[in-house]
Amino acid sequence: MSSGFDFRVWTSRVQRITADGDFDGVTATLILLAEVPELREREVEFPAPFDTKKRDNALVIERPERAGVEAVAVDHHDPSAKGYVTINGQRIWETVEPMKSVARVVARLLGVEEKYADVLEIVDVVDSEPKKVEKELFYIGYRAVITDQTWRKKVVEIVKATGDFREAWNWMISTFTAIGKVVAERLEAKVSELVQRAVIDGDVAVIPVFVGKDVVTVEGIRVDLEQMASKPAMMRLEHDKDPVIAMNIDVRKNIVGLSIASPRKNIADKIAKKLVELGLAESGGGRPQIAGAQKVKVTEPTELIKVLKERILPQLQ
Repeated sequence: MSSGFDFRVWTSRVQRITADGDFDGVTATLILLAEVPELREREVEFPAPFDTKKRDNALVIERPERAGVEAVAVDHHDPSAKGYVTINGQRIWETVEPMKSVARVVARLLGVEEKYADVLEIVDVVDSEPKKVEKELFYIGYRAVITDQTWRKKVVEIVKATGDFREAWNWMISTFTAIGKVVAERLEAKVSELVQRAVIDGDVAVIPVFVGKDVVTVEGIRVDLEQMASKPAMMRLEHDKDPVIAMNIDVRKNIVGLSIASPRKNIADKIAKKLVELGLAESGGGRPQIAGAQKVKVTEPTELIKVLKERILPQLQ
């Protein structure tokens, strides 16, 4: 690995920043924009998690599999959890010790860890030890808008326009806190409502989740309380039901997707893939115990339960 690696020189050569859109990846991007003025003229994107398209001439933050030729990738998710940099797929720099966030890796590369010490302490916990902050209002708010791009665009615009990391950071944390307050006040009642709404047949539970039915807007950001409550509702039902499925239904009554959970290894992923195989979903898959299926052709919870019991679950026993 090169001892003469100059991160600032390499970042000035890229044409875009492609970053993971989580709290850590966004913060790392804001530090880069604040500390390397040349990057403020570059395109910044936060692709969806399932997007693995290769990017050439890019600085890739925390998703190295997206890096194409002539791309710089920064991550901290190898087996040793060390921070590292690859160029054209070759590792040319790494930290001595494990790193809890890619934001800290970027700050180390730029020589500004001390400058952002208070920020990095928070990001380290959110990215590597989230249970420590799961009841904090800012974290509740962040989780509520994790799929929304509005706040990501806003903070990038702030730093590009002003070069001021703190202005963007303070807006982000205050906005998350305001959203978290609204969500915390209403979430428990909404979770209970979804649990009561669940259609249950034996061990199988399907929760109809009406996307767009209960939406609040905070600081210009829409928060869908039905979708926010679906995961904790599923977790509550998982104590004695398996599998548990959230059926996301849009305003036109189309089934836009399923979220599938099972404590048994590989069952959720297999259910999603089996729905695709049967022609009942356009795409599907995920991790062993949590998976999803998109553009589902089954229209009612009872119909889905029948398909599961008659055509899928018996083959997975």
